[in-house]
Amino acid sequence: MFEETAANGIRENGMVFGGQMAVYDEDGAVVRDENGKIVTEGANNQLVSAAGGFASLYGTHESATYDASFVKLRELSLGYTLPNSMLGKLPFRDVTLSVNGRNLAILYSNVPHIDPEAAVNAGNVQGLEGAQVPSARTWVST
Repeated sequence: MFEETAANGIRENGMVFGGQMAVYDEDGAVVRDENGKIVTEGANNQLVSAAGGFASLYGTHESATYDASFVKLRELSLGYTLPNSMLGKLPFRDVTLSVNGRNLAILYSNVPHIDPEAAVNAGNVQGLEGAQVPSARTWVST
């Protein structure tokens, strides 16, 4: 559902990755030179489906690795203490009215589309985000 997946009609038309086309031998193996470098024959022009392309592009590799630095408006509190003179002969004193907000905004993030603070997993997938639900914003008045 990322905006990038709809650019230039690639969902309907497919996509071409940059880079070079490898040369293959008659057995389908990539041909390498004497230094082990892959032999190429020119610019890549292979069209792949958007689903296949993005599965490769956003898999677990460099194109999907981000610096998770962020700045967040984590909490905001506004309060007012009523003057005791305003309370008259009421049986209570030092009344404070306040509104508190939590997780209000991500002001800056290097990670697109997600809340980097909520993108956590456990077990063998630590550090990977998958199907994150939106973070909750909370307002409380007291």
